[in-house]
Amino acid sequence: MEFEKTILKAGAGIYQPNKLATVVVDIVGKWRASDGTSTVFDTRENTDLEIGTLYLELHPGHRSCYCPSDHTDDEMGVAVADMICTMKQGERSEFLLHKLLPINNQVPPKGDEVAVFTIHLHSFHQGTDVWQLTDQERLEIAKKHKQQGSELFKSGHLRGASIRYSKAIQRLAAVDPDTPLEVDSVEEYEREIVSLRTASLMNLAACQLKFNEFQHVVRNCSRVLELDPRNLKGRYRRAKALLAMNDFEGSRSDLLKAREVEPGNQAVNELLRTLEAQEMAHRAKYREALKTMFN
Repeated sequence: MEFEKTILKAGAGIYQPNKLATVVVDIVGKWRASDGTSTVFDTRENTDLEIGTLYLELHPGHRSCYCPSDHTDDEMGVAVADMICTMKQGERSEFLLHKLLPINNQVPPKGDEVAVFTIHLHSFHQGTDVWQLTDQERLEIAKKHKQQGSELFKSGHLRGASIRYSKAIQRLAAVDPDTPLEVDSVEEYEREIVSLRTASLMNLAACQLKFNEFQHVVRNCSRVLELDPRNLKGRYRRAKALLAMNDFEGSRSDLLKAREVEPGNQAVNELLRTLEAQEMAHRAKYREALKTMFN
C-alpha cells in the first residue's frame, strides 16, 4: 500500500524490523481533514507490539487490528506494518496514507480525511522464522496465540481474537505429530495437538459467525468434523452458517446429527425450529415469485 514518509528524526544503524519483529513504539494516528483539522483515533506510548499482530485502539474504546487478513478494515494494519518495517532504531517519522481506509467499518467524521501516523521506533527485536523453530517452540507459540485469542474474545475484541486463533492454527500446521516431544506417550502428544487445533478452529468459527463470514465458518467447522464427527459445536455452528446461506438440507442434516449427540440440547432444537420457519417462508416466497412470473 502506498504511503508518503517524512523523517522527523533519523534513526541509527542500517537494520530495519522484519515482518515477525517485536517492536517498542510510540504511535499517534490521526484523521486529517482537507480543512486542516485533525481527529486522533490512536495513541500509544512506549508500547511493545508484534508487527504481525498490531492492534489499533480507537476512541472511544473500539478496537480494530493492524494485521494482514481477508478483511477490508485490516488493510490499515498492513500499511502500519509496512511503515514500521521502513524505519531504523530511534527513528521518528510521519506517514501519510494515500488511500482512505475505514476502521472497524467506520468512516472518518467528515469523510474527506486521510490517515496520518506519527511513529517513533524506540527499539526492535527481529522475529524468528517458523521453519527455524523446534516443534516444542511452535506448539508453545500456538498455545500462547490461542490463549490470547480467548482473552480478546471475552473482552469483545473479535477481530483481534480471530487473528490470534488463525495464528495458532498456522503454528500447529507446522508441528509434526509424528515426533513426540516431552510427553508421556505419543497418544497424549497427538491428543494435545488435536485438542488445541479443534479449539482454535471452533473459536475462529465463532468469530466468523459474528462477521457473517459463513463460508469460512463452514470450512473451519468441516475441518473439525473431519477429526471428530460428533463435535457438537462443529455441527451447530456449521448448521447455523448453512442456514444463513439458505442451505436448508445441509443445515438440517447437521442439526439432526447434533441432536443424536445431545438430544436435549436447547440451542440445537431452537435452531431446528428456526430452520423450519425460514424454509417455509422461503418456499412461500418462491411460490409467489413463480405466480407473479406466470401471471
